[in-house]
Amino acid sequence: EIYVLDRMEPDFFRVFDTETETWRTLDIPEEVEIVDLRHGYAPYNYTVPWPGICVDRTLIHLTDHRKDGEPSDGREHYAYDTVNDQWISFDGGMPRHTAYSESDRILSVVNYDGPDDYIVGHSLYSRGGVHVFERRGELDCRISGAVDLPVRYDAVERVVYVDMP
Repeated sequence: EIYVLDRMEPDFFRVFDTETETWRTLDIPEEVEIVDLRHGYAPYNYTVPWPGICVDRTLIHLTDHRKDGEPSDGREHYAYDTVNDQWISFDGGMPRHTAYSESDRILSVVNYDGPDDYIVGHSLYSRGGVHVFERRGELDCRISGAVDLPVRYDAVERVVYVDMP
């Protein structure tokens, strides 16, 4: 299945079934915070944080990014369980650029000079790093290491995890 989130209608996913080549909709609960651009924002306002969508095995995470100056923990985020067809609430959150592996490692790219989810303003110089997390059970993890990025944080568009032999 392919899950599509329309930024101008963030009330549901449009889900494409690749076997039957048909579409369906999947409602997103009101508790899942996604800035709705229909409510007074310009269609391409890049100062508004876009939702972080990450796939972790059978879970599709929609992260609730913090505003500048808010603590990184204590925020709630949600994930859709594609196997059980239900939404799961998590305490805390992960940075926008997070890549989940099939193993027990989770990698995230963080911004050292501002909020983790987006750059405020235009192409501002910002430093960043990669944080490595290890899973602790099915729904928890802890940081196990960090290394600086070889490029500026604002150069990062998306991160993915590729399992190499």
